[in-house]
Amino acid sequence: MIDLKCDHCGENYKLKNIRVDEHWNDSWSFEPVFCHCPHCDAILKKVQPDAVDLAKNLTGKNIIAVGLFFGLWLLGLLTDTLTYISPVTIGIFGLYRVKNAKLKDHKIIGWLLITLSIFLLAWLN
Repeated sequence: MIDLKCDHCGENYKLKNIRVDEHWNDSWSFEPVFCHCPHCDAILKKVQPDAVDLAKNLTGKNIIAVGLFFGLWLLGLLTDTLTYISPVTIGIFGLYRVKNAKLKDHKIIGWLLITLSIFLLAWLN
């Protein structure tokens, strides 16, 4: 992981340890969002909340899930069952989003993906 140095206290920190303002999780909030040093709570102007979110969520489990998604898609392409596998993988990803999402709008996207997969299964087959 990348170690960065706080301009205020001079301590090294990792992106996954940074505290982000709580209202960052609120959907459609117009308040400015700041990242704070884990040691002195100073505002880190060079760090974006999306970089912190990526550092916290880019785990082996998530990489394996995406790899399985593309592996199933390739299997469907090779076996000429893509019209079945594509809606099923979209539905599986929707279930995954609903189960693991922390943000309300990500859960809504998960339910929309599940609905889309059901319609695609009915329409394509």
